[in-house]
Amino acid sequence: MCGYASRDQAKAAAFCREFRGTGSYGDYAAAIADPNPVMFMMDVSLTGSRGEVPDGHHLVPLGKADVKRSGTDVTIVAMLSAVQPALDAADQLAARGISAEVVDVRSLVPLDIDTIVSSVRKTGHLVIAEQGRRTCGFAAEVTSLATEHAWDALRSAPVRVTWPDVPIPYSPSLELACIVGIDDIVRGVDTALAAGRADAAERHRAGRHRQVAGQAVEEGRLAGSVGADQAEDVALLDRHRRVVDRLEGTEGLDHVARVNQHVSPCGVRAATAGRSAGSGR
Repeated sequence: MCGYASRDQAKAAAFCREFRGTGSYGDYAAAIADPNPVMFMMDVSLTGSRGEVPDGHHLVPLGKADVKRSGTDVTIVAMLSAVQPALDAADQLAARGISAEVVDVRSLVPLDIDTIVSSVRKTGHLVIAEQGRRTCGFAAEVTSLATEHAWDALRSAPVRVTWPDVPIPYSPSLELACIVGIDDIVRGVDTALAAGRADAAERHRAGRHRQVAGQAVEEGRLAGSVGADQAEDVALLDRHRRVVDRLEGTEGLDHVARVNQHVSPCGVRAATAGRSAGSGR
């Protein structure tokens, strides 16, 4: 499907079961009215879906995503037959106190990245559900665009919920094991939120190390009667503080450990140890 989306001068529209009558009618009408060629793709599993159609002529704008459900904790982006499982997963998550926002992209070209980015900036977590293979798919493209446009807002890496990279089996039971379901999306959300909590803990630890190192440097400077070894410690910890300010998480903590191995056992190192012991770390 993403191969069709990369074609020049063509628009690729897709509708999902949640729209049923309203969406399919509005998408078809918009595709016919558009002056450019439009490729209208439908998930075969949605064939025969029925729904209410409002009276009168109406259009569903191409290139405009639809926020099917508002939320504050995680963004679930889906399309086609993955939208309904995403909404059902959001219901299950709500029962656990997790507020999920569900975004139906509706069309691939143009892709409404602004709506996706706006949602990610609100929630800080992104899960993409796609009824397609993992490699080179729609989920991979949304992951790339989200990290390009909302890297500073993401509190964890985006999570893709897709088929495995295998041919879809003919056996119904094996097919169900491959396609994306409600439980798969719930697990994807749990993975994203758990990664966000772990990252927050690492950031807190790195921040605490920066605070201890800074206090030790200031104590060394104010002592006034430091010897040559202590003066060297002060300079080393000063450089260490500037480096850690540029690092976060595990990388910053590894740098702290390397510096502590080289600081001489006097003056500032003793002050650092005292601060760490006083903080309970």
